Amino acid sequence: MTAASLGAPIAQMMNLNLQVKNSSITRFMFSGSSFSLHEFNATPHFSHAAGAELLSYS
Repeated sequence: MTAASLGAPIAQMMNLNLQVKNSSITRFMFSGSSFSLHEFNATPHFSHAAGAELLSYS
């Protein structure tokens, strides 16, 4: 959905997937039949000092 919301080519979809952090949050805005990316790969729940040690990527 992230690649689609950005109008990114299929080849770029894999690059986006490799950036995803474990348990990250991605948010979309929906309006009628259209949607857009609001937030990608956010990890506010890891913002504390110990959280950095728990963070990993796909």
